[in-house]
Amino acid sequence: ARTKADYANITRRYLLPFLGDTPLGDLTVEDLEALFATMAAQGKARNTIRLVKATLSRALGHALRRGYVSSNVALLSILPVCAKPARQRRVLSHEQAALLTQALSGEKDEALWLSSLLLGLRPGEAVALSWDDIDCENEVLHVAKARKWTPDGWVIGPPKTRRGQRALKMPPSLAEAFRRMVPKEPHELVFATSSKTLLSPSGLRKRLICLCAKAGIEPLTPYELRHSAASLLSDNGVPIEILADLLGHTSTHMLEQVYRHRVRKVIDVTSQGALSAGSS
Repeated sequence: ARTKADYANITRRYLLPFLGDTPLGDLTVEDLEALFATMAAQGKARNTIRLVKATLSRALGHALRRGYVSSNVALLSILPVCAKPARQRRVLSHEQAALLTQALSGEKDEALWLSSLLLGLRPGEAVALSWDDIDCENEVLHVAKARKWTPDGWVIGPPKTRRGQRALKMPPSLAEAFRRMVPKEPHELVFATSSKTLLSPSGLRKRLICLCAKAGIEPLTPYELRHSAASLLSDNGVPIEILADLLGHTSTHMLEQVYRHRVRKVIDVTSQGALSAGSS
């Protein structure tokens, strides 16, 4: 439902105003690249233009299979070099992660944020946890569902991918944070509003901004905690295949391209013995 809504929004906002009068079979690479150049001149981010291209490519792919067009011109088009780059996601350094962990101590939602920072849970997975997903005795957290957007609002559904269903061993600090909470009925949400409904994305962002201020670090988004988990664990030497399983990815591609960020300002290879005076 969310993908369908995104396609409709992109079509309504960008494709129809610029290309709506052009017959499908008459679309050219030049038409699309002119659209992309116009969007870039308007200050649209490169990622927004990429999404427009991807949406049109998906539609033209269907048209090509049905014989309505002779080629998918979206695949042949290129994005303008001058497009504004997407905002780089922030990730915490080891020192900043320690400051945030200290700030979380004693907070009522400590376990919520630690689930993302230590295990890389998606925000939607963390807020969909119910008490029957938490095995404090064996220190195992089960990811079995996630918050989903529908035209009728937010609901709980299956995780984003089939590999999203996973059982994760909790670090002792996370298990202890759950133990300090007062458990409710097995089916009840672990983290919820006062009316026992799902926490909203905007509410999570506002709450995390306050916690970052308490920790004395720059604010970041809930999803950037997931990126931080991947980057910090990778920096600590966790193999990428294990990280992919931890994050619920079907392959290592997304992890390699998107999730791992540099957390150290200085790259030091001297300790590896690769560089030394007089080595041959």
